[in-house]
Amino acid sequence: MADPRSLSVKELTAATQKAVARITEQQKGRFKPPYILGYFPPHLCGFMIRNVDADLTHGEARRIAADAFKEIAGQVAGVDQFKPAVLIKDDLTTMGFFPTNDVFFKE
Repeated sequence: MADPRSLSVKELTAATQKAVARITEQQKGRFKPPYILGYFPPHLCGFMIRNVDADLTHGEARRIAADAFKEIAGQVAGVDQFKPAVLIKDDLTTMGFFPTNDVFFKE
């Protein structure tokens, strides 16, 4: 088994906040705060947006997640090895990435 890797929560949070700020600016008010950043089991790491417009398709959410992921991966070492992901459930849309099982988060 490979040695465990760690991701800095501080770096990840800062990079995600920048990506979310840019995305919300591009969406011109479509996504309303608050945006929840964090780690969502089973292993989805990213940001959650509540009450997204009903016209947001899964494909569009995946494109937004991929764009945010690319920006985050450019700022946080080790993130580029993962894949962007989207989870849509009821009025919550979570966009982020799935880290592998050998990753843990450090403060």
